[in-house]
Amino acid sequence: MSDYSLLDNLRDFPKLMPDIDCDIGREKDDYSIRYGSWDIRSVFTSFTVSTDPLTPVGICKSKEGELLVTLSDIETETYQPDLHSRRLVRHVTLTGDVIREYEYQEDGQTRLFIQPYKVKQNGNADICVINRTHDDTSELVVLSFSGKLKSAYRGQKPK
Repeated sequence: MSDYSLLDNLRDFPKLMPDIDCDIGREKDDYSIRYGSWDIRSVFTSFTVSTDPLTPVGICKSKEGELLVTLSDIETETYQPDLHSRRLVRHVTLTGDVIREYEYQEDGQTRLFIQPYKVKQNGNADICVINRTHDDTSELVVLSFSGKLKSAYRGQKPK
């Protein structure tokens, strides 16, 4: 069991969530999201992964070299998901095969996200997601690699 805590996540937050929304890094395999076309493209190799009918928002490379992608439907209000809404983080291989989806808490009913925005994996293999809750508010949701909700940091509303 690691001593990596919420404080460590918050301290590492600037490194985990850079200002560039859809950049994976400066490695030899970079990926980008093409907005409006529901797909993810490799910058250096020729493949495309479809996410249709969901829209990709954020993307990062996992510690294993696969992809973590935040996805949302466009049929429902951004900050008011209903029973049919899809708001999730999808873990996929570089060929697009789904490894796992993070959408609900362990009870299978409670949503993890309102609008998952950015995603990164920390050194402890936790999945850190900026979850937008409204136009001017967000929270940091930290999931274990297995999908268990570890913490949610909501901060203070700006004045």
